[in-house]
Amino acid sequence: MEKPAKFEIDQIYNQDDGKSDEWKLRDVHPRFTVFTALVPLFLIIVGIVSFNNCDVTISIWIIIMSVLIQVELIYLSVYYRRSFLNSDTEFDLDDAIFEKYEGQNVKDPILRKAMKLHTKIGLLSYFGIVKCYFIISSGSYCSGIVFWPSLLLSLFYSVTFVAIIILTIRKAQLRSNQNIV
Repeated sequence: MEKPAKFEIDQIYNQDDGKSDEWKLRDVHPRFTVFTALVPLFLIIVGIVSFNNCDVTISIWIIIMSVLIQVELIYLSVYYRRSFLNSDTEFDLDDAIFEKYEGQNVKDPILRKAMKLHTKIGLLSYFGIVKCYFIISSGSYCSGIVFWPSLLLSLFYSVTFVAIIILTIRKAQLRSNQNIV
């Protein structure tokens, strides 16, 4: 009696479960990365070109934020690529496998890294809000191509940072209520 041939996608990618913390360049989703790299690239160019048109610290802040945003987007690209590969290779999902994970927080480690980085970017966004406030309140000249992207970037990441905190607190409250009952 012959043993059935066992083909696993993990053998191709040298990953234990497809959810490791490590990733390689081939794990990056190319279309997602190219599409999302335009915004950080634009912000880096704005930060470099307008280095002397406004407060120097806001230009440095824009460059640092752009690099961190690009790293976060690469993490998300790897996560989307992995989920795409898993959805194409797992045609027959056995519910018994997932029953033991019910109610637990099972996430891809690369997604956890992206969320931690998003939190750090959210904290840094408050610096941008303060700098934009000082630019407005002091009436100093700042190019609109520097000021408006800085303000919008700061507002977006500060709002999403607060939303993540609220959702995390809400999820923790729901879990504690389930444990009591």
